[in-house]
Amino acid sequence: MPGSSLFDSLHQLARLLRILRANAEDLVRELARLDDVDTMLAIWKRDEPQQLENYLDGVERRLYNFAAAVHSRVDYYRVLVNSGHIDGALATEYRRRCDVAFTNEPVHLWLLGLRGYMLHYRLPRSLARMNLSRQDGTVSSPFVMRSHVTVMTVEMVNYSGFKSRTKHWMRENPEIDLREELSGYLVRLDEFDQWFGRAFVEHHAIALEAYLAAREEAIRSRFSYPLD
Repeated sequence: MPGSSLFDSLHQLARLLRILRANAEDLVRELARLDDVDTMLAIWKRDEPQQLENYLDGVERRLYNFAAAVHSRVDYYRVLVNSGHIDGALATEYRRRCDVAFTNEPVHLWLLGLRGYMLHYRLPRSLARMNLSRQDGTVSSPFVMRSHVTVMTVEMVNYSGFKSRTKHWMRENPEIDLREELSGYLVRLDEFDQWFGRAFVEHHAIALEAYLAAREEAIRSRFSYPLD
């Protein structure tokens, strides 16, 4: 029954996206720990440099997991396309939205290359930066201290796994604020995946409804017993 394969594909995608979101939330939560003053001061203790090293190790571990999930997401959408489950009007809109959201999105392309870079080449060099600035830019406003994690992208341009447009972006952005770059990207990811789930169900509504009805009937028949 066609609906069985469609239902299984949608279920598999949902599972993968839950893993991706969990990895994303874990990474963002770790980066946001620097907003806490006590955490920030503990990490920046001069007499305990290992605290900072341990923190950056934790960020890189979470970045590794997130980049792997981003790559798996792209691979699984490709499986859906190759299986014929994304066809007709759905395929047209799918391609259009991919072009708008991801085809030339530098952070997306960087993360795809980053997965191979971290898996096969080396870990990127990440740094913790501390900035002290006036709250609203005026001399009378109070000082605000901010810490954030950056990645030295310019040191990664020689890796062959990055596309030329990604290398160009890395040269123009030699050091990126990881939390800042991820914030907008995660919104675009969620918007696309939410759209796709609804569009997939709508596009295959007849086949999915027929499968679910047949499955429900099979379960009912299996567990229905005569009373006499």
